[in-house]
Amino acid sequence: MKRLFVALLQIDGSITEENNTKRHHPAFLKAAFRPFFLLGAAFAALSIPAWALSFLGLIEFKFYGGAYAWHLHEMLFGFFPAIMVGFLLTAVQTWTKRKCIEGWWLAALVLTWLLGRITLAFQPAIFRDYIIVIDLLFLPACAVFLARPILQAKMWRNLFFVPILLVMAMMNAVFHYSLSSDSIVDFTAISHAMVILAALVMSIMGGRVFPMFTTNGAKTPRVNSIGWLEQLSILSIVIVFITTLTQNIAPNTLSIAVLFVAGISNIFRALRWRIWVTFQVPLVWSHYSLLL
Repeated sequence: MKRLFVALLQIDGSITEENNTKRHHPAFLKAAFRPFFLLGAAFAALSIPAWALSFLGLIEFKFYGGAYAWHLHEMLFGFFPAIMVGFLLTAVQTWTKRKCIEGWWLAALVLTWLLGRITLAFQPAIFRDYIIVIDLLFLPACAVFLARPILQAKMWRNLFFVPILLVMAMMNAVFHYSLSSDSIVDFTAISHAMVILAALVMSIMGGRVFPMFTTNGAKTPRVNSIGWLEQLSILSIVIVFITTLTQNIAPNTLSIAVLFVAGISNIFRALRWRIWVTFQVPLVWSHYSLLL
């Protein structure tokens, strides 16, 4: 499984393990995708039935902000960042040929994420005054760890993921503020904008790795990207994100037009990657479900 994942990450090079023999960290903590993919999936598998049982009144949870707000927050600021960060902090080693984070630093980062999930779900008395602070620490810390190897390697084309993480951190802070009694911010509006931001990340990542997945998995020629289509598909999502944040200001016709352009351009872009050639390789075509 490890070899397969490493092969799929070969975007601009390959991850080497020549330095791994010099360190004696547990294997679980030698790459960010291992703990974050596993714990993120486990969190999703446990939180969905927990929320459903609470909704049905079969169990009682003291969800932070109420069950609905907790559900939105943990889907967008709990589960999604874990998977995204697991990928980015692993892939950046391929891009830069430098180690990013492993060992006890990785354990501390994972613990920060996990502690955020626990405190927001159960609100233990010992952490009650620090729940928001604990949750807000994770994304800025990830941005720092991601920026370090990129800056060292001077690979500026990959640096834009850092401000995306910081924008997500600010969105998380606004979400928390929206739950305060004197807030005029609607947390559902923040949630909608965060969905668009997640779509932006998936569009950028997908454009980089899905054509390569398709080529390597289905053993077919790689489809070359079209410059204007790549720019349009990503820029249109950025504008959708802005119009979603400013929905009370932006004209509805503008929002509808931009959504239409973003949808059509990204569908056309995905179709060019020829998902149908991967139907005999489930591990590959299943990745395309992420675009939905």
